[in-house]
Order: sequence, then C-alpha cells, then structure tokens
Amino acid sequence: LTQGKPLRADAIESITIALNQRRITHVDRPRVTTGLEGKFSIQYTIAAALLDGGISLRHFGEESIARPDLQAVVGCVQAQGIPGLESLSQQCELTVRMKDGSTRSVRRDDAEGRSSEEFIPYLKPKFIDCVEQVYSRADAVQLYDELDAFETLAGVGPIMRRLAGESVR
Repeated sequence: LTQGKPLRADAIESITIALNQRRITHVDRPRVTTGLEGKFSIQYTIAAALLDGGISLRHFGEESIARPDLQAVVGCVQAQGIPGLESLSQQCELTVRMKDGSTRSVRRDDAEGRSSEEFIPYLKPKFIDCVEQVYSRADAVQLYDELDAFETLAGVGPIMRRLAGESVR
C-alpha cells in the first residue's frame, strides 16, 4: 500500500478497514489512551503502520500513544465488518483516501507471515525489536545470529553468558 514509504498524517482524508465481522468486537477501539488499548485497536495499529512504515514495541509506549499526528490518523480510521466469512478468516481490505483525491487500497485473503516460507523474513526483525528492549541493537543482532546457528555451536556457554548480561569473549 505504501511501498515502504510512510504516509504523512496531513495528507490522509480517511481510512477504511473491512475485516471479518467476528473480529470487530475484539479490535474496534477508535480511542486509544494506553499501550494495552493500542495493542487491541485496529485503528491505532493501522495508523501507526501507515505513518511509520511498520509497527514495533515502541508504538505501545506512552510517548507514541500521545503523538498528535498518530492520534489524528487514528480518528480517520473506520472499521467495517465483512459478514459471512468463516470464523477464522483473516480476509481484509484497507482503503486510504488521500486529500489530493487519490485512493490507495490493498486486499489480503490471509495474514502475511503464516506459512513456513514467509515466517523467516518476519522472525529476525521481530526478535531484534523484542530483545532490544533490554539489550543494545548490536547485541540483539549478535544474539539472533548466534541462536540462528545454534545447531553448529560447540557449546551454549557464550549464549548463556550473554543472556545473563556478562560480556562474552
């Protein structure tokens, strides 16, 4: 939809997300004041993804939740249910209307990253995002690389010391 380029909040007229009617009650939270609310708000997660090009754990902290540009876009997002889909259907369609009159949309029949071949590209960035809440980005990357090569390690000592916060030589 954005082809890797975040959108500007002041360029967005409206956003519509159509998704499984059964999911609406779980994710339709058009007002977000806490990180926990943000995690369960389709409006908030869409706004954050469009403005920042993706979602990370930082989006659920107080600073991000309070961002005026993000809150303004949250208010532009309308969630609509698609009736009649199977209960586990992930089908959705996102439509963004821009103030210049253009429209951008994308439809998905299933969530990305669910198949084994799609999972690997999602794994490393997600791991690093989670781990760098405690460790530096460089340490998170190094830990991922060590764990990814786990079956070839001579021993787990260096990894265990890294996890314990000790310097590894």
